[in-house]
Amino acid sequence: MTHQGLRSAGWLLGLPGLGLIWVGATLYAAPDIAARIAAAGETVAQATEAGSPEPWLRVSVRGRDLVAEGEAASAA
Repeated sequence: MTHQGLRSAGWLLGLPGLGLIWVGATLYAAPDIAARIAAAGETVAQATEAGSPEPWLRVSVRGRDLVAEGEAASAA
């Protein structure tokens, strides 16, 4: 292989390291991100239960989903 061929294929040597960094960052950050989303969704769900300023809106948490249900506000 020529010197130019090694240079053009050299970036391939970094791919396994980049993959390990990506996997490590994903495994480290994913639980924290999921916990923050769940906490924010729970806060919204609790704020819209009883006595909320928007009585027609009901928000509930189902696993990782935040579900908004209710009647559409009338034009009047």
